[in-house]
Amino acid sequence: MGGASGDTVAFRLWPPVAPLYVGLLLLYLAPSLWALVLFPAAVLLVRWGAIRPEERFLHERFGEPYDAYRRRVRRWL
Repeated sequence: MGGASGDTVAFRLWPPVAPLYVGLLLLYLAPSLWALVLFPAAVLLVRWGAIRPEERFLHERFGEPYDAYRRRVRRWL
């Protein structure tokens, strides 16, 4: 599973933020005033309820290799 840089950890296959999160947030933007008003709250819920716990887990599981990966890869897309 190693790449050109010698990474052999599983998170190379699973970015810190999967496009699924972005897609779900975009689906939330239905043609509704309430959706637009509440969109910032939905972003914060995804950020603090899904992304932070996932990043914490990956840091605890993989340590420095994951931290180096996180510095190289953008969070949202």
